[in-house]
Amino acid sequence: MQALDRRAVVCALVVLAALGGVSGGAVAQATDTPAANETVQHERPEEAGESGDLQELQRWLDGRLSGQLGSSTVALSEGEYERARSMLGDDYDERLEQYVDVAGETGEGEDAGETYRDVRESQRDLAMQAERFESASERYERARENGNESAARQAAREMNRLGDRIGRSGANTTRGYVTLENQTGADTDPERAVVQNLTADVSERQEAVRQATFVETELTVLEATRTISFTDPLELIGRLTAENGTAVANREVTIAVADRPHATTTDAEGRFTVSYRPRTLRTNATSVEVAYVPRNESAYLGSNVSGPVDVQQVEPTITVREHTEETRFGEPAGAIVAVTVDGQPVNGVPVVADVAGQRVGRATTNDEGAVRVDGALPASVPAGDQELRVAVPLRDRAIAAADEQVTTTVEATGTTLNVTGERQGSEATVSGRLVTDDGRPVDGQQVQLSRNGTVVTTVETGPDGRYAATVPLAPAGAAPSGRVQVAASFDGAGTNLDDARATTTVDVGQAGSGGASGLLQGWVPGDGSLSVLVGLGVAGVGLVLLGVWLVRRRGSDPDEERDGAPAVSQSTTEPTDESPDRAPAIERAETFLERGAAGAAVRAAYAAIRERYAPDEAPRTHAELVATTESLGEDERRAFERVTRAYEREAFARGSVDERGARDALEAAGELVERRQS
Repeated sequence: MQALDRRAVVCALVVLAALGGVSGGAVAQATDTPAANETVQHERPEEAGESGDLQELQRWLDGRLSGQLGSSTVALSEGEYERARSMLGDDYDERLEQYVDVAGETGEGEDAGETYRDVRESQRDLAMQAERFESASERYERARENGNESAARQAAREMNRLGDRIGRSGANTTRGYVTLENQTGADTDPERAVVQNLTADVSERQEAVRQATFVETELTVLEATRTISFTDPLELIGRLTAENGTAVANREVTIAVADRPHATTTDAEGRFTVSYRPRTLRTNATSVEVAYVPRNESAYLGSNVSGPVDVQQVEPTITVREHTEETRFGEPAGAIVAVTVDGQPVNGVPVVADVAGQRVGRATTNDEGAVRVDGALPASVPAGDQELRVAVPLRDRAIAAADEQVTTTVEATGTTLNVTGERQGSEATVSGRLVTDDGRPVDGQQVQLSRNGTVVTTVETGPDGRYAATVPLAPAGAAPSGRVQVAASFDGAGTNLDDARATTTVDVGQAGSGGASGLLQGWVPGDGSLSVLVGLGVAGVGLVLLGVWLVRRRGSDPDEERDGAPAVSQSTTEPTDESPDRAPAIERAETFLERGAAGAAVRAAYAAIRERYAPDEAPRTHAELVATTESLGEDERRAFERVTRAYEREAFARGSVDERGARDALEAAGELVERRQS
């Protein structure tokens, strides 16, 4: 948009120059382009993206992401684990989203975007596990000092588990840095060295604690059934000994077979027996793992061994004990079922429930083989008699797949749709909500928006049933005039919801009416780039606006800024001489948020702080805006960052800020405005 705005200004200034209405100083301010030997340190994201310099922007984002990864590893090396994670928090995520967007435009670096995400995840996990390891180490040392062997063993066992996980996270992070270096050319040797040093230190300490605290064990399978099934279980006899061969005798122990725990007791020779019925074990499995799982306070370490098996599949029976006979949108649909094989309950297997092919629930059978599986009926299930299917959704497992069908009646549900429209220059911000007759929001449904009977666009309702979009008030190439009827309609065909429709009227007035203010609001961006025009003579302003309009008509993208919410510059609120309790932009932001237009709310919140903190200046970037307020306290600076970070994210990708993010930005902007008024 930057180049287009500058062409508009140039065109307007040529007209004004002919009238003698613009001074040299004004021209200098309006054109304000960097000299040939100057480097733009930070452009607005929307300007950088539209100026064609996407490669430069991508390099800048590369540097930011690499820098944050580097800062995080420095924090890791200093043992500042919380800081290491925070360096890879929301700000990193926002930069990464921007990087992925730009990479999608340039066609370069998309793989690097995935790697940046993978390294972030593994390094954050590494920092979290390292922090937990240090906490467990402190508990271990404290327990040893106090002579509490049981607590020391529990802490040492946690250190052992965390040490293993740190080893895996460290290996993943190191591989990620190698990949990132190959993809971007960045030198990741320092980061890899930090990660490797950390994992080596943890491994050394883990081994020292293990040797000082625990006794190694050895698990042996003496006898075991080879061919197994649910009806012909694995019968296993094993022996548990210490590393030196001494029996772990006369103890209650837990033996896990294929991750299923079994309580048993060893005899004087350390022998034990276990019976295992396979359920979800794969039919192509050739071996099964048997493991000793010691208690946390035990002096022994765990051990494991594998034994050969041949798995046979059996067919289960599903019995529907109760089921939903009648339901409607948002109400429960499902059944209570029992799963058996030859009359014997099958516990620990999954069961799902579908209505007309739409999944409504999933659960696992209990020890009696029974389970209630249900969930809220989605709108996508048509009204009428429908098949309710319950199934064991296993494939190639010891328990085969099975299902059972019954019938349930889906009743239609009435809906209510509302719509409001607010003029924003040549467009209208249209918003509303789709709910059932009893007030429940309807999510994920398509609402058609039309202008004077012609369908313009289709939007989808959000989790709270709200929708928002921008609708042009006239066809392309025509000027809006008169009263424009905007209609919203929901077609319930193929669902269990009734149709709904609502209309509103937007009063545009006569074509070309609205004066200079209306044209400014409709065509000039509210980022300060044309603030020089304020205060010019009426005739000069009219000609300036004509120039702006002509350039935009010829050079703008017809879809530009139609993301479902207006730009903050398109306000219809007139300024007053008084200072109200709340800035008009804040009030507009609240209205937008109530209507579900999160992006518009963010842009309005940003406009509010610009209006209060830099009313006579036009800072080009968020950073420059903050820099103009050097006297701010720490709380105000943090609030500024919350607003500008949300605005920058929305500028990069329209619709990327959700309701929660918009509300946070609005609260921060409100705090700043109140501080400036007090």
